[in-house]
Parts: sequence; C-alpha cells; structure tokens
Amino acid sequence: MATAAAGKRKPVFVKVDQLMPGTAGHTLVAKVLSANTVVQKGRAGAGTGNGPTARPMRIAMCLIGDPAASCSPPATSRLTC
Repeated sequence: MATAAAGKRKPVFVKVDQLMPGTAGHTLVAKVLSANTVVQKGRAGAGTGNGPTARPMRIAMCLIGDPAASCSPPATSRLTC
C-alpha cells in the first residue's frame, strides 16, 4: 500500500495559455463560461438497458477560461450534464 502512494506524482498546475496540443498530465483550474450541446443521440441498443450501450451519446463544445486565457475544448458524454 505504501509503494502505491509513493508512485503518485504531484499535480502540475498550469494556466490555459500554457497548454500545448499533444501534452497530458496537467491539472487545470478554469471556469466554464458556456457549454452548448452539438450532438445528442441514442446509441444502437439504447432501449435494452444493457451495459454502456444504454447511455445516450452527447458532445458539447465548451468555452473555458482563467485570468490568463480561454479555449474551446469538446466535452463528451460523461463530462456533459
């Protein structure tokens, strides 16, 4: 158990203007300024209630920002409300 805790890295906090395409592992504190659903549809077998196919698919374009900058990333099913 102690070895699992020792393997964790400290979070890397960055501002929106410091993000670069293709990078990962950042912790971002930003405010959601707007979110608009662009796609909302049921998946095949959505009426059966079996497993992950029972959930509808949603894609939203969001505008997020902090005091330094703003950006517009897409959000998929589990990240949309």
